[in-house]
Amino acid sequence: MDQLRDGAQPNSITIKIKVDFGDFAQKIYEIEMPKDSPFTSVVNFVKEQLFTDKNKSVVDEAKVEFLFNRSLIQQSETRTIDQLQIKDEQEISVKVPLKGG
Repeated sequence: MDQLRDGAQPNSITIKIKVDFGDFAQKIYEIEMPKDSPFTSVVNFVKEQLFTDKNKSVVDEAKVEFLFNRSLIQQSETRTIDQLQIKDEQEISVKVPLKGG
């Protein structure tokens, strides 16, 4: 049986989210989510982090791209993390285009 990290739920995984803001910045988040969460939960988490009132004017929210294994995942994807075969500690890239860029 796999050793669980402190406090990790057996049906949860840790997802690394690498957010790319054009050419000038990069940030990595780690979140723990149940495997049966819809991918939209990941999208919502990213939006909560990124689209603060301060950023709304510079970030083009509609054009944000989510990539997993170099494949684009739609923001409206309803399959679960498990169905998308995203495993523990794998990374999702998020490309954030800036308005006017």
